[in-house]
Amino acid sequence: MAFRILFVGWLDVTKILQHTFLRPWLHPQFQVDEEDKSLCIFNVAVSNGPVKAKYRNREDQFKDALLRYSVRRIENALRTNGFLSNPSNRVEDISIQNDDLVLIEKLMEEKNCDYQIKEGRNLFCAAGSPEDYKSASSFQKRSPTSRAICFNCDLPDVDYLCSNLSHPAILVRNVMGAQVSRFAASALCNRGEPGAENAPSQCRPGGHQCWERILEPEIDAPEIPSSPLALHEAFGYLDTVWRLAFGRKHALLRLTTMSDIAQLSQPCKTRSDFESMMSALAAVLKAMDIPEDLFPGGVSNIQKDHTLERIKDCLKHKLGEDYDVSCDRAIEALQAVNAVRYSQQHANQRELSKAFSRLGIPYPISSWSEAWGSITSKAIEALGVIREKVRLLSLSSDVS
Repeated sequence: MAFRILFVGWLDVTKILQHTFLRPWLHPQFQVDEEDKSLCIFNVAVSNGPVKAKYRNREDQFKDALLRYSVRRIENALRTNGFLSNPSNRVEDISIQNDDLVLIEKLMEEKNCDYQIKEGRNLFCAAGSPEDYKSASSFQKRSPTSRAICFNCDLPDVDYLCSNLSHPAILVRNVMGAQVSRFAASALCNRGEPGAENAPSQCRPGGHQCWERILEPEIDAPEIPSSPLALHEAFGYLDTVWRLAFGRKHALLRLTTMSDIAQLSQPCKTRSDFESMMSALAAVLKAMDIPEDLFPGGVSNIQKDHTLERIKDCLKHKLGEDYDVSCDRAIEALQAVNAVRYSQQHANQRELSKAFSRLGIPYPISSWSEAWGSITSKAIEALGVIREKVRLLSLSSDVS
């Protein structure tokens, strides 16, 4: 059974029967249907006063980010059954708090688009104009772009883009032969509505009346249980390959206690569990030892406790041309894991949101168990990439 999210509209706050100081500043409302029957209403309220004053000069950007954030919250609630706390009247209230504002501010400064393709330092648009395709093969139609150009493109963000839009055609505005902006000229609609073809920039809540988000049910599939020791084993496997490449005396893991790595096999159910697991994982990453004799000239200018940067520098030196972007991405993933732990420890919500975003983990967290599972998967994958690169050295006859 699929859920349909519909945008009711912006409620007129002047008609809300509250004291003037208690009336919300903004009040978008959404409706959720299931099998064409109304399931519930979501009321999103942003307080008046300081919040309104802070964003008054950027009201349009704030409203767009608020709608994106609201759709995210509603979809997350539907996926996790975290809704209908008031089943008697089937109305859910979402009150925007300070932690929410941090995330909304982040959305005001970024653009998420399914048509972005990133390759190394280069960014491409997979919805380019036909003119841009002339020099591209039929199997790789994409146009060069940049984050700044994507940010200003009027194709709605993927967070709240209508589920029925497809095949957008993005045209380029040129000034004096230079590409200055991109805009959505047309698109197709799976329902056959004319809005997508005529004005795809309005395929968003508050735009075309036919806008909707559809959440299809996930197909049930037998789950393959992950071993609680999978992360523990990934570290051990990397340590073994490291010794084969650099000698038995060059153990990668120099653990002063086994409690941290043992902690990685424990269940994670609560926020407290998650914080403990992240502390243990950060401790194991910091316990990795990359001695000076593995660097050019037998010395490194990177501090010993910056273990991930030392591994990166060491592998660049040892691998030479075999070092590639996959190594960088693996190191960046582990650095993002460290950033999650650091931001939690210092209660920095903005940086915490960025760290989870780098790992592709939705935030706020709805399930600490699932969040730890995602962290584990990312870490195992990154450690596996590093291990396979080190394996190349262990197979080489001229390893120094």
